[in-house]
Amino acid sequence: MKSRGKIASAIFGIIALVGYADLSHGQSRLPEGYIANNSLNTMDITGKVWRQVGYSELSGSPYLSSEWGKGIVKLANNKVTNGIDLKYDQIADVLLYKNSKDEVMEIAEPVAEFKIAVKTKKGEEQHLFRTGFKPVGNNKESSFYEVLSDGNVKFLKKTIKFITEEKEYNSSTVVKKINDKIAYYIVKPDEAPILVSKSEKDILGAINDKKSELTNYIGENKLNLKKDEDILKLLEYYFTITKKA
Repeated sequence: MKSRGKIASAIFGIIALVGYADLSHGQSRLPEGYIANNSLNTMDITGKVWRQVGYSELSGSPYLSSEWGKGIVKLANNKVTNGIDLKYDQIADVLLYKNSKDEVMEIAEPVAEFKIAVKTKKGEEQHLFRTGFKPVGNNKESSFYEVLSDGNVKFLKKTIKFITEEKEYNSSTVVKKINDKIAYYIVKPDEAPILVSKSEKDILGAINDKKSELTNYIGENKLNLKKDEDILKLLEYYFTITKKA
């Protein structure tokens, strides 16, 4: 399979049929896969009622998107559900879904990865999240990371949302706001994620391979590694010069 975004890795490849969805592992650098628009059976998912505590009085959204998005979920037991309504709570780091009764549920089983469609002003974007990486800092093996590049060296994004209390100017009123902290990681095979800043020094230091070739490529193509898209171009180039024939 040849495409602009290819890099060897496990990604979503979805064939959605009536009552059936299959998750295949293809080769691609960027998250791919088909999200069905029809809601399929959620009976195979074990969930528990979501107890939303204190979110209604907060300024800001605790979710990746405040709107429900269609998505694909792969559980740790390899069961797949496609066309399901999802929300990702980035404060609690849990995945929510709507069951057949339109109740908001938390997925109670371990999730391996999920993909969700998010509406933006420019249209719809699809985001791939995955667990199973080695623990680092406060992140556990069950923590969700957004996969930005899915090759032999992965580029991950972790957004942590948290609540702060602030007093309004000249007022005794306390306002609870949601803030976020974004961290980026490079992951090499069988290693723990390495926290990096979006800089040439950090990215090349984390890859720790083919430094001369990568440095030349950055210069020749005038890449700015403060930009996600340029980091992805660099990692795609790294894949092309390291892949096995």
